[in-house]
Amino acid sequence: MKNNHLVYIVSFFSGFLSLSLEIIWMRIISFAGMSVPQAFSYTLVLFLIGIAIGANVGKKLCKNSKTIKLESIGYIFLTASIIDIFLITLSFFAAKNSVFIIIAGFCVFICAAIRGIAFPLIHHIGTQQIKTGSQISNVYFSNVFGSSIAPLLISFVALDYLNTQQVYILVCILTLIISLL
Repeated sequence: MKNNHLVYIVSFFSGFLSLSLEIIWMRIISFAGMSVPQAFSYTLVLFLIGIAIGANVGKKLCKNSKTIKLESIGYIFLTASIIDIFLITLSFFAAKNSVFIIIAGFCVFICAAIRGIAFPLIHHIGTQQIKTGSQISNVYFSNVFGSSIAPLLISFVALDYLNTQQVYILVCILTLIISLL
């Protein structure tokens, strides 16, 4: 397949950007919840459920359409970047509301669900013509590597120089750039 390197890059950023947003939402909910220990489990559960539901949607898209193109994933990333901006705006306006934690949880779920759609499609495109074990593992490796790098770069580098909102906007911009690829 001629787009292997592009598939690996998109797979990498799929994992990287998803975990980056999970870290940022964890931080927002933790601050809102006055750092109670339940904030971590609340955020993690909603994010994982969102990823699972999104991945199920992605799986259905792969089954229903045998000719998924890389451009489709670009549209998903574009949609994700627009929705992410909407979600942070919603959470900003709801911050002083007594139900902020519920609204933020909804935002986490939606953010994860949109991003969860992408990986099954990336995997489908990346292994469409070459279904060898090495090709499948390369697509997965790229995604897991991106997910592993995100906590290091976001938590230990980006958040040392930028505030939470700036890092969130940076992730939205990176998502938009990946959509253009």
